[in-house]
Amino acid sequence: MLIRQSIATGLSLVFQVAAAFLANVLVARLLVPTDYGVYAFWVALATLVVVPASAGLPQLLVRELAAYRELKHLARGQGLLLWAARVTIAITCTVVLLGLLATHAIPDGNVYVEGMVPLLALCSIPFLAFNLVRAGAMSGLGAVVLGGVPERIIRPLVFLLGVVALSLVVKTATTTHVLAMHLCAAVVAFIAGVLWLKRRAFAILGEAGPQFAGTHWLSAAMPLAFIATVQMLIKQADVVLMGFLAGAEDVAIYQVAARVALLVGFVQLVYTTILSPQVARLWAAGEHDAIRKTVAGGTALATLVTTILVVGLSLLGEEFLLLVFGEAYAAAHPILVVLLLGQWVNTFFGPVGLLLNMTRHLRPTVNAMVMTAVVNITLNIVLVKQLGAIGAAYSALASYVFFNGILYVQCKRILNIDPSALGLAALPFPRQA
Repeated sequence: MLIRQSIATGLSLVFQVAAAFLANVLVARLLVPTDYGVYAFWVALATLVVVPASAGLPQLLVRELAAYRELKHLARGQGLLLWAARVTIAITCTVVLLGLLATHAIPDGNVYVEGMVPLLALCSIPFLAFNLVRAGAMSGLGAVVLGGVPERIIRPLVFLLGVVALSLVVKTATTTHVLAMHLCAAVVAFIAGVLWLKRRAFAILGEAGPQFAGTHWLSAAMPLAFIATVQMLIKQADVVLMGFLAGAEDVAIYQVAARVALLVGFVQLVYTTILSPQVARLWAAGEHDAIRKTVAGGTALATLVTTILVVGLSLLGEEFLLLVFGEAYAAAHPILVVLLLGQWVNTFFGPVGLLLNMTRHLRPTVNAMVMTAVVNITLNIVLVKQLGAIGAAYSALASYVFFNGILYVQCKRILNIDPSALGLAALPFPRQA
């Protein structure tokens, strides 16, 4: 069962990444670079805001609903679902209203607040937040794969089809058109997800009257919200800060390079997705040597594949950008090379965070994430002002080295495991009989 779930999750991730990449290629070709930069800024900002707006509820729902299901506390499970929905509505509606007030305070003529752009981007936040919360609830109710379908398959597919339709129907597409498709995709995924959640919740929890423990749930959710927010800050701070510190064209060029680099990062994503349940199982069984061998072999293979992709895209990246995205984005090549190096560093050090988390050593990971977020934001503010888009790329590379380096040392110290690509050389070779 666990293997089938891992395979299904991996396939859905492949589809999500492929659909998102194709949609971004079409959007980059539909819009002029300035409009694409505005679109990229608002999507990054919405993605960043959604995580604290969801208040740690996705992670809380996974943990608590699984426990309530096991202990047959069905009424408490119903109460948690209702409470989570109410909290999400309250927080996201407040965020949207504050965002609209903030955009109205920006002087006219700013390219980021023209027309319906802020309204469409901000209105997507409640639906995106609900999609995260609903996915957490479905996982907690035992439907891990189905819970990921709306966000990993339906939303990217609807957005891709919407962008294709735009390219066929509209002569001159704008940021408003694309953000409208982005909002529609989020709404469709939300509707499908809610229908599936209602059926699953009824099947598992029944119709017992809900019981609430709001104070307990809130105190449990806050640390989870903090961790998730710091993680998202590290991922999205570059694009958001560039929106404030550089021009929209710089944002567009950086976003194109980042999208291509993410294709290489997908190797690490698939590796960690498959590895995660294996590490948890082997650690629980006390098979530490098996963990060393599994991680060492997996990291070496992932690094080899990543190295081939990084070298290939570094050498042929300019031609690739010209062919796929067009002449306007050929300038993204130097930025792409730096971001590719960051992805290589991330793969080379191995699944450092996963190992510590799966073995219940959370504090080192949290401390490293907070320090990395501070380093990342500081470097972005300094380097983007001085160097523009490539300054953000250097900040990302430094953050990869900083975060992975700290956790690599912790893995060696706490677990006595070398998770890097060099770990394979440290394993004892079997002797011939």
